[in-house]
Amino acid sequence: MLKDFKTTYLDKQTICEDTVSFNFEKPAHFEYQSGQFIELFLEHNPGVAYPFTLSSFPGEPYLTITTRMWSQSKFKIWLETLVPGQMVTMTGPWGNFVLEEGTENLSIFLAGGIGITPFRSMVKEAIDSEKNLPSSIFHSNKFSRTTPFKKEFEALLNRGVQLYYLMTQEGSERLSFAYINSKENITRDSRFYISGAPVFIDTLADDLVANGIQEKMIRVDSFSGY
Repeated sequence: MLKDFKTTYLDKQTICEDTVSFNFEKPAHFEYQSGQFIELFLEHNPGVAYPFTLSSFPGEPYLTITTRMWSQSKFKIWLETLVPGQMVTMTGPWGNFVLEEGTENLSIFLAGGIGITPFRSMVKEAIDSEKNLPSSIFHSNKFSRTTPFKKEFEALLNRGVQLYYLMTQEGSERLSFAYINSKENITRDSRFYISGAPVFIDTLADDLVANGIQEKMIRVDSFSGY
């Protein structure tokens, strides 16, 4: 059952330009699946909540959210004011953007910008639990310097994870079915997970379907306002 939890803010790390991870204690009895999100409530305004995908995976001892910090929304400003030991209220977990159970077919993760966050959780959990999950990550971002988890993912190349970066402001082409198909052996059993801004998701999902991918093989997670 979903309910409110009290948790303690621990610390933060800048993981790339304009992008910060915030760590919180994992409340007792809080269980979640990789790819799900929580909602954090603004202090002094408990009726206002904001969703954040968990970039941590269940095997880690804390909860982590990762977000762009270039906007000046109330929530981003509030996050910056948190001090270690401060109590915050959260609810969750929410969402069904999770890995398909019982499959050993190729999973293709397609991320736009900060949409990479759920894939950090999914891939790290699969490796941590020694699941046989053939996977490829395609990450479309503007610049290398603003690409979250880049070094962390590159360290997984020797763990069977294939990794492709497209830096659209550094001369790379746009992510498309044609590009994916040129890099991976797509079959009718390949599963696609798309995460990013709504226009990124819609464009890419339409492209996949137009090229014969069944809609039931595509899962999406929309990031708005980041």
